[in-house]
Amino acid sequence: MNFRLAASFSCCVVMLANLGLARQSTLWRFVVTGAEVTYARGVDSQGGVAGSYVLPGGSLRGFLRDSSGLVQHVDWPGGTITAFEGVTEAGVAVGFAVGPGSDGPVEFYGSSWTAYSPPPQSTVFLQGGNDSGLRVGHLVASDGSEHGVLFTDGVPTGIDFPGAYSTELEDVNALGLIVGNYRSSSFDQWHGFTYDLNTGVFTSLDMPGTAETRLCGLNDLGDIVGEVLPMGSGSRRAVSYLGGQWSELELFGVLGRSNAAGIGNDGSICGDYYGQFQGSASVLGFLIDPTGSGPSRYCQSAPNSSGDAAGIHFVGTTSISANDLTLEAGPAPTGVSGIFFYGSSRVEVPFGDGFLCVGSPQYRLGVTSTDGVGFALQSFDATAPPSAGGQVTAGSRWYFQFWFRDTAAGGAGFNTSEGLVVDFTP
Repeated sequence: MNFRLAASFSCCVVMLANLGLARQSTLWRFVVTGAEVTYARGVDSQGGVAGSYVLPGGSLRGFLRDSSGLVQHVDWPGGTITAFEGVTEAGVAVGFAVGPGSDGPVEFYGSSWTAYSPPPQSTVFLQGGNDSGLRVGHLVASDGSEHGVLFTDGVPTGIDFPGAYSTELEDVNALGLIVGNYRSSSFDQWHGFTYDLNTGVFTSLDMPGTAETRLCGLNDLGDIVGEVLPMGSGSRRAVSYLGGQWSELELFGVLGRSNAAGIGNDGSICGDYYGQFQGSASVLGFLIDPTGSGPSRYCQSAPNSSGDAAGIHFVGTTSISANDLTLEAGPAPTGVSGIFFYGSSRVEVPFGDGFLCVGSPQYRLGVTSTDGVGFALQSFDATAPPSAGGQVTAGSRWYFQFWFRDTAAGGAGFNTSEGLVVDFTP
């Protein structure tokens, strides 16, 4: 997989706390079927996500994902590249396309495309927009510098941070507030900023104590998401700026860089990150649902010989008809056997070197093994339960957990992950 490609289209993620007994935000992780890379770059008020994906040996293609998880493939007619980088609250996807009749900046809504005319002799990338028709992005000049572009009713206007070598405009909200990034030279680190169209005031906005800050999305409440580069070493990590407070964000199973690209008015956040999928490193899209309407973690887990406590999560949906739920747990010791199991009741009692979170009776799935970084995956076939008592139906609630061997830790020789509660849908 070309991870350099993945990083090059970055803009800009999310901490789901270790869930206790209360249901909290749901982290939906997903990939476009067959894709090596899935980017999620904008979320609207209906829970729809706009983004792009890369097939093996292919180029960027566009997609729209609705609130049920259904993915629609959307490409500029005859185009070789389609990339959605944002979406308005009303669901207008914005981005860029390469193909007949397009010089770069485009938008898509319903079934219709609109192409924008960029300034002469420049390449423009649209990044975001609002429901009043404002669109923002940046152009690349012949010397490699970047310059902010605001489209008002299709007419471009340049906006640069004062004295900057490069300026990127990333999103604009209903109040006329723009978020973007700038740097003083081609070698300088990026810094975030806001620009108020009503007052013409630029304001620098960096997370304190970080080497670099890049902002990518905001909503009509002024909430912002982005990414930061830690001081010293480490991968770029997600952050949010809510109510004037910075928070560093974290995703289950992250291996490297993570990006939060968009935030909706309801607090939904979308983005993409380096994680695990089907046993190998991958770039996945994610959507944070603040209502907690999907699967969530509960119970607790204890540290194992990997040095961490094993979490549990999922890829796919809870739909019985889609039947695409994949369970994932870790980190645990590498190369050890384990079993995912489930039941219809929950408990929280000491068990081995950890805790048992699923009550009796329990239904075991097939034996699996952790991979080279300590994660285990198991596809869950809702139509083929281990026994009749474990039959899953729409509207039913089930509790899942992962058991694994851990002789290196001493003690009982085995441990467990936390629990996952899943409400299945039709």
